[in-house]
Amino acid sequence: MAPIENVGAHRAHQHKALEASRKVFETVHETWNKKFRRKYSLVEGYKTKGADTVIVIAGSQAATAKAAADTLQGVGVLKIRCTNPFPHADIQKELEGIKHVAVVDQAFVPGHGGLLHTKLASHASCSSFIAYKHLSEKD
Repeated sequence: MAPIENVGAHRAHQHKALEASRKVFETVHETWNKKFRRKYSLVEGYKTKGADTVIVIAGSQAATAKAAADTLQGVGVLKIRCTNPFPHADIQKELEGIKHVAVVDQAFVPGHGGLLHTKLASHASCSSFIAYKHLSEKD
Protein backbone atom coordinates (compact mmCIF):
# COMPACT_ATOMS: atom_id res chain seq x y z
CA MET A 1 0.00 0.00 0.00
CA ALA A 2 1.34 3.41 -0.94
CA PRO A 3 1.92 5.90 1.91
CA ILE A 4 -0.62 8.68 2.29
CA GLU A 5 1.07 11.94 1.35
CA ASN A 6 -1.14 14.30 3.31
CA VAL A 7 -2.11 12.53 6.51
CA GLY A 8 -3.77 15.63 8.01
CA ALA A 9 -6.12 16.05 5.06
CA HIS A 10 -6.86 12.31 5.08
CA ARG A 11 -7.78 12.40 8.79
CA ALA A 12 -9.92 15.49 8.27
CA HIS A 13 -11.75 13.67 5.48
CA GLN A 14 -12.27 10.64 7.75
CA HIS A 15 -13.64 12.87 10.51
CA LYS A 16 -16.04 14.61 8.13
CA ALA A 17 -17.28 11.26 6.77
CA LEU A 18 -17.79 9.90 10.29
CA GLU A 19 -19.82 12.95 11.30
CA ALA A 20 -21.91 12.59 8.11
CA SER A 21 -22.63 8.94 9.00
CA ARG A 22 -24.99 10.14 11.75
CA LYS A 23 -27.48 11.15 9.03
CA VAL A 24 -27.20 7.66 7.51
CA PHE A 25 -27.86 6.07 10.91
CA GLU A 26 -30.94 8.25 11.43
CA THR A 27 -32.28 7.59 7.90
CA VAL A 28 -31.86 3.82 8.19
CA HIS A 29 -33.55 3.74 11.60
CA GLU A 30 -36.40 5.93 10.36
CA THR A 31 -36.99 3.40 7.54
CA TRP A 32 -36.74 0.55 10.07
CA ASN A 33 -39.31 2.24 12.32
CA LYS A 34 -41.77 2.70 9.43
CA LYS A 35 -41.44 -0.93 8.40
CA PHE A 36 -41.33 -2.67 11.80
CA ARG A 37 -42.70 0.01 14.16
CA ARG A 38 -39.63 -0.18 16.37
CA LYS A 39 -37.74 3.02 17.01
CA TYR A 40 -34.03 3.15 17.78
CA SER A 41 -31.77 6.11 18.37
CA LEU A 42 -28.09 6.62 19.17
CA VAL A 43 -28.92 6.63 22.89
CA GLU A 44 -31.72 5.06 24.92
CA GLY A 45 -32.84 6.64 28.17
CA TYR A 46 -34.55 4.42 30.74
CA LYS A 47 -36.14 6.06 33.79
CA THR A 48 -33.88 9.08 33.34
CA LYS A 49 -36.64 11.68 33.77
CA GLY A 50 -36.63 12.74 37.40
CA ALA A 51 -33.64 10.55 38.28
CA ASP A 52 -30.87 11.83 40.57
CA THR A 53 -28.34 9.30 39.29
CA VAL A 54 -27.95 7.87 35.80
CA ILE A 55 -25.83 4.86 34.92
CA VAL A 56 -24.25 5.31 31.49
CA ILE A 57 -23.45 2.00 29.84
CA ALA A 58 -23.15 0.34 26.43
CA GLY A 59 -23.87 -3.17 25.26
CA SER A 60 -25.77 -6.05 26.76
CA GLN A 61 -24.96 -5.03 30.35
CA ALA A 62 -27.60 -2.32 29.95
CA ALA A 63 -30.24 -4.98 30.69
CA THR A 64 -28.68 -5.60 34.11
CA ALA A 65 -28.42 -1.87 34.74
CA LYS A 66 -32.12 -1.50 33.88
CA ALA A 67 -32.98 -4.26 36.37
CA ALA A 68 -31.01 -2.35 39.01
CA ALA A 69 -32.85 0.88 38.11
CA ASP A 70 -36.14 -0.96 38.61
CA THR A 71 -35.19 -1.74 42.22
CA LEU A 72 -33.37 1.49 43.12
CA GLN A 73 -35.21 4.74 43.67
CA GLY A 74 -34.03 7.77 41.68
CA VAL A 75 -31.76 5.78 39.36
CA GLY A 76 -32.01 5.71 35.57
CA VAL A 77 -29.97 4.21 32.76
CA LEU A 78 -28.58 5.74 29.59
CA LYS A 79 -27.61 3.09 27.05
CA ILE A 80 -25.18 4.23 24.37
CA ARG A 81 -25.99 2.38 21.15
CA CYS A 82 -23.39 3.97 18.91
CA THR A 83 -19.97 5.36 19.79
CA ASN A 84 -18.95 6.51 16.30
CA PRO A 85 -20.13 9.09 15.66
CA PHE A 86 -20.32 9.78 19.39
CA PRO A 87 -23.74 11.26 20.25
CA HIS A 88 -22.54 14.16 22.45
CA ALA A 89 -25.68 16.30 21.98
CA ASP A 90 -28.07 13.39 22.64
CA ILE A 91 -26.20 12.45 25.82
CA GLN A 92 -26.04 16.05 27.02
CA LYS A 93 -29.81 16.36 26.51
CA GLU A 94 -30.49 13.13 28.47
CA LEU A 95 -28.13 14.10 31.32
CA GLU A 96 -29.43 17.66 31.71
CA GLY A 97 -30.28 18.25 35.36
CA ILE A 98 -28.88 14.90 36.51
CA LYS A 99 -26.90 15.23 39.76
CA HIS A 100 -24.74 12.10 39.49
CA VAL A 101 -23.50 10.09 36.53
CA ALA A 102 -21.97 6.63 36.93
CA VAL A 103 -20.12 5.32 33.89
CA VAL A 104 -19.66 1.58 33.47
CA ASP A 105 -16.95 0.87 30.92
CA GLN A 106 -16.03 -2.55 29.59
CA ALA A 107 -13.31 -1.26 27.29
CA PHE A 108 -10.62 -0.10 29.72
CA VAL A 109 -7.17 1.12 28.70
CA PRO A 110 -4.75 1.43 31.65
CA GLY A 111 -3.63 5.02 32.02
CA HIS A 112 -6.50 6.36 29.93
CA GLY A 113 -9.68 4.88 31.38
CA GLY A 114 -12.59 3.66 29.36
CA LEU A 115 -14.05 5.03 26.14
CA LEU A 116 -17.34 6.19 27.66
CA HIS A 117 -15.73 7.73 30.73
CA THR A 118 -13.14 9.54 28.61
CA LYS A 119 -15.88 11.00 26.39
CA LEU A 120 -18.10 11.95 29.37
CA ALA A 121 -15.42 13.16 31.80
CA SER A 122 -16.44 16.77 31.21
CA HIS A 123 -19.72 16.18 33.08
CA ALA A 124 -19.27 17.77 36.51
CA SER A 125 -20.35 14.78 38.62
CA CYS A 126 -19.17 11.91 36.47
CA SER A 127 -17.96 8.88 38.43
CA SER A 128 -16.15 6.03 36.75
CA PHE A 129 -16.87 2.38 37.37
CA ILE A 130 -14.83 -0.08 35.38
CA ALA A 131 -16.40 -3.45 34.62
CA TYR A 132 -13.72 -6.12 34.33
CA LYS A 133 -16.28 -8.90 34.11
CA HIS A 134 -19.81 -9.24 32.85
CA LEU A 135 -22.24 -7.73 35.35
CA SER A 136 -25.01 -9.86 36.72
CA GLU A 137 -28.02 -8.97 38.86
CA LYS A 138 -26.19 -10.06 42.02
CA ASP A 139 -23.42 -7.50 41.31
